[in-house]
Amino acid sequence: MTGIISNIQRFSLHDGPGVRTTVFFKGCPLRCVWCHNPETYAFGQELRYKRADCVFCGSCVKACPVGALSVADGRIAYDIGLCTSKPTPRERHGDSQGAKSLGQGCGGGGPTAASFPCVRECPTGALAVTGQAMTVGEVVEEILSDAAMYERTGGGVTLSGGEASAQYEFAKSLIEALKVEGIHVALDTCGQCAPDRLMTLAGLCDLVLFDLKHADPQKHREQTGIDNRLILQNLCELGEVGTPVEARIPVIPGLNDDDEDISAMAKILADNLHVERAVLLGYHPLGRAKIYDFDRQGGVLGVKPPSRARLHELAERMQKEAGIPVTYR
Repeated sequence: MTGIISNIQRFSLHDGPGVRTTVFFKGCPLRCVWCHNPETYAFGQELRYKRADCVFCGSCVKACPVGALSVADGRIAYDIGLCTSKPTPRERHGDSQGAKSLGQGCGGGGPTAASFPCVRECPTGALAVTGQAMTVGEVVEEILSDAAMYERTGGGVTLSGGEASAQYEFAKSLIEALKVEGIHVALDTCGQCAPDRLMTLAGLCDLVLFDLKHADPQKHREQTGIDNRLILQNLCELGEVGTPVEARIPVIPGLNDDDEDISAMAKILADNLHVERAVLLGYHPLGRAKIYDFDRQGGVLGVKPPSRARLHELAERMQKEAGIPVTYR
């Protein structure tokens, strides 16, 4: 059982109780305009180019067997249409079934960085592959290296992304393997998933971190690419599973933080009695640094992060209207 993982982040403090390891799955069905992790959009592996590390030696251009790379205007140019190792259209645009192909690389050597000649020949690391093919056993082995820390702090593992449920079979097998080891597992989900699959994964976990991005279906579509009907249906159905649910609400000034938006989301929380608490997550622009120089993904918002005072104000209001504890960060 193999999946595509964007990153495994150790010593996470905000992805559930205790000190945790967060496993970022590659691939997401949403395209949030404020996305903090745009490198996880596509399900297949991709080239990433760091211009600041490039010495323009041309080694990657010479190594590319199909002429997809060239030097132009003081930078490396990338013709994704020629590249034979790019994600398929299904992988790029949120069809989780595309994840099965796992991006074999133009060298034909399987889904590893070594199968990309341009990456292999780059002397500075300016070219890299984002997304690593890993087996369940490999992920579990890395996670278990911090098992003592989870026990001391009441921590564990959080499956995030991207969207872990989009690689359903891999996520399910990973959760089952972690539970055998006695590890606390949290599922961080955007909720855009086939209900039966999400309920199965949630039922295996100890905690669900459920993203609530907007109450209005049309605004949700404008800001994420998909309306929220299935998401709200899944939030409701989680009440039948019995796993504790924490709502996570990004606060994006000018997009979802006016009085009407906050009250509408508070009502959703109040109507779903199984949601035990909520956390407001203030927008930050750190995702900009991870937008690819090649085939840019994600937008750059002209938005300033909300102040602590504003987050405090919104948390107090939502807590009063939703009737559950609401914190912020």
